[in-house]
Amino acid sequence: MSGCIHADAFGHGFRSRARSPFRMLATIVAVVLVSAHNAAAQAVVFVSVGEPSKDTVRLLAPYLDEMSHHAGVVALPRDFRASLGTRVSRSGRADPGLQVSDLVRMYEDGFAHFRHNQWKDAATKLGVAVATLRDNASLLVDATSHRDTWVRGLVALAMSRHRLGDKAGEDEANEDLARTYPNQTILIQALSGSEATRYYATALARLEARGRGRLIVEAREQMARVYLDADDQAQSGVLEAEVLPGLHRVLVRMPGTDGQAYDAVVEPGKTTTLAIDLKLGEALSITDRYAGLVFSSQPDRDRYGLDYAAQLAAAVNSGPEMILVERTTWNGQPAFRSVLYMADSGAWVRGRVISLDGRGDDDRMRALARATFQTRIEDARVVELPDPALRSLVRATRGWPKWTAGGGSAVLLVAGGSLLYLHQTCGPDGDPCRSESPTLAYASLGAGAALGIVAAYLFFSDRSGPQALRVGLQPTRGGVVLGLSLGY
Repeated sequence: MSGCIHADAFGHGFRSRARSPFRMLATIVAVVLVSAHNAAAQAVVFVSVGEPSKDTVRLLAPYLDEMSHHAGVVALPRDFRASLGTRVSRSGRADPGLQVSDLVRMYEDGFAHFRHNQWKDAATKLGVAVATLRDNASLLVDATSHRDTWVRGLVALAMSRHRLGDKAGEDEANEDLARTYPNQTILIQALSGSEATRYYATALARLEARGRGRLIVEAREQMARVYLDADDQAQSGVLEAEVLPGLHRVLVRMPGTDGQAYDAVVEPGKTTTLAIDLKLGEALSITDRYAGLVFSSQPDRDRYGLDYAAQLAAAVNSGPEMILVERTTWNGQPAFRSVLYMADSGAWVRGRVISLDGRGDDDRMRALARATFQTRIEDARVVELPDPALRSLVRATRGWPKWTAGGGSAVLLVAGGSLLYLHQTCGPDGDPCRSESPTLAYASLGAGAALGIVAAYLFFSDRSGPQALRVGLQPTRGGVVLGLSLGY
């Protein structure tokens, strides 16, 4: 995939600098609200539709670097990796062209060196074969007829390291064997003999002595199949198991796909829970240059962008706020926008956009990063973005004065005409009610005519523009902040 976001969804700017008392009040409220969060950490999530271009990634670098200098901000790929650890998914099939026969040949090559007492070559070859199998977990659970080959490979790897005097490597291989294939003493005895069985049993007992832990895997997609380690008996949607402590490998896949693989480290006596959203796993991209969400289409970005960013922010314990940065267009020019949201509610806090012209773009991106933290923009190159929800509220309520005036005029004219008619015809035999004063009827007619003139003026003079009363509702953890502003 290639390309970048081209969504000119912000009109032509909101550049008015004049402020009414209402807007000043709203600004003061916003300052108080934001100041409470200044000490909190924030996750910076890059968002793209399609794989970002090299130019986009290059422009993103100074922005992320500037962001990383703010205390508590999680912006760089290494920060995300450090926080997420093994919770980052990978494809269940790292090498789509790899065949089971290719894997078997890799194992057989290692076995040949092992049989000829070439321990170093055997350890190297088998180590690569085991790692390749783990990187292609869908083959591991599908190729059940080669289960003995995979077991013998781990046994031979452990024995080769034992012969080389690599105690740590030997223990690692044997414990991995025990976790992946627990309670398989008879099988290992039949495949590899008593010495290998003894070492396997020792590792198994060592892990059992530490105590088992509980692993729960919950997939959002109910049709997903969940596999644990090398077990080919999948669970639907949710898997719960008491397992030996240490690293376990989980494969979650929809029927007909290669799925996504996860590493789960289970501690003795504790419960480890993996909540998996396969679509989030597909969108999450952590490279050497950025950490973010890459969507296959604009509708997916619009539907899942905020939700997935919030999940990512929660996973790195970034606090109540998050920042989404993405490439866009602004007044027909390439641009980047940077928007601060509340992570728990997805509520818009403030947004900034800056145009790029190929001259000093790195400095512009740094200015955009700095402006994201400022309640009042200090750099003239940066433009404030209005909250889209606020704009829709303004559009929905902009016409109420003219319709109210028009409706009121109609009601008053009808009421005045009715009163006047009753006054003229309420006497006996149709004689006028001379004793009744028509003042109320004429007053109603006059007020109706006046409102009609006002309504006509509003209908003919109404036009879209920055002159509007704006009402904003800002959800917070403690309630709601109400802001009023009048732009002119």
